[in-house]
Amino acid sequence: MAWLTGIRWLQFDLYQVFFAAGGIGATVELLQGDTVGFATAAGFTALAATQLWRNNRKPQRDLEADAEAVRLAQRRGYSQAEAVRHLLSAIESIAQIENRPLSFSELIRAQNLRSLSGVSAIER
Repeated sequence: MAWLTGIRWLQFDLYQVFFAAGGIGATVELLQGDTVGFATAAGFTALAATQLWRNNRKPQRDLEADAEAVRLAQRRGYSQAEAVRHLLSAIESIAQIENRPLSFSELIRAQNLRSLSGVSAIER
């Protein structure tokens, strides 16, 4: 849930404008029957969509979502240390349930959460 708060759905940036313009252009070119124009506009749309996907899936978004989740938990009465501990436990439990080691992004998130709580990996 906190991950969704980090995405700016209604604040248009450059790639969102390119995506919309490419989609409109591809539709117009398709209706006109221009295959070269359609291919160009569809490629333009795909490039913009790829950049939007990358911007919303980078590790920094996960760290921002974790910080927002801790803030939400604090508003609901948890202490920061308690919220961080539960979130860290959830990240580790998911990997354990799926019977796999922590992924690189999960390791980054876990280290960031430990730094938020002031607990180092050595003290664990």
